[in-house]
Amino acid sequence: MRHEAVSFRRAVGLLRQDLGEVPAVSVPDSSLAAGSAPALAAADDAALLASVIDYHHATLKQSPEALDYLRARGVSIIRS
Repeated sequence: MRHEAVSFRRAVGLLRQDLGEVPAVSVPDSSLAAGSAPALAAADDAALLASVIDYHHATLKQSPEALDYLRARGVSIIRS
């Protein structure tokens, strides 16, 4: 990260590309304005978090045992 002056995600992508483990998705650094990389990473993180929440919410709704457990614990923040 320090050597290439890139974000953590970009550094991981570069390492994966060098190691040949998985194809890296290239995001040209020149397409990002100075100072916009942290905002882009935050947006990616927010989208990832939303996807994880949606997945676990959908999975939770399919488990009556889990729902009963949460209700017994007083958790009422379960969306329908």
